[in-house]
Amino acid sequence: RAAPVLPRRAAAPKAGAAALAQYSGAAAGLFNNMKTPASILAGALIGTGFLSPLPKAKKGEHNAVRTMRKLHLVVAAMSFCSELLSVMWATVAVNKLTETVVAPASSAFALLKRDFELPWIATNAHFVLGMYGFMAMIGLRVFLLDNSGSTAALDGHVLRSDRIMNSSRWEEICELAQTAARLAVATGTPSE
Repeated sequence: RAAPVLPRRAAAPKAGAAALAQYSGAAAGLFNNMKTPASILAGALIGTGFLSPLPKAKKGEHNAVRTMRKLHLVVAAMSFCSELLSVMWATVAVNKLTETVVAPASSAFALLKRDFELPWIATNAHFVLGMYGFMAMIGLRVFLLDNSGSTAALDGHVLRSDRIMNSSRWEEICELAQTAARLAVATGTPSE
């Protein structure tokens, strides 16, 4: 008589080996974590970039100032498109994660790297590019100094010797530019 055959036990996982599990929900959550701030930033770009215009150009304005005005709109448009692309990549990835059966992985990161590397990189890259563009646009807006006749009005304020003093708008603008320059030097941040 033959000896009874016992079922074989599965080999125990090696020490340090991660067990495979379903991480599609966690991966979708990571994409959603990128989609929400990208949507908010895209909304902010509409107001700052297009709905609140820069001061009107003046006759005899320096070429650099005219170039900055044009650059402001170009950066606004590119940043807005970049944020929309971030939202689009994230949305498509979340839909794919939700609508299809995704093979188990050792972690959410492993799943992203294995099946969603391009969408993950594209979502993050477009979000960061749009954010940098937004910051550059704000910088351009701040440093497009208005030296028209209205800046002679004495309704500005500057900080002198720990006291707020009345000044012209132009003096206030100059003080802001000098403060920004001192801050850039103190932090080692290049600025032009």
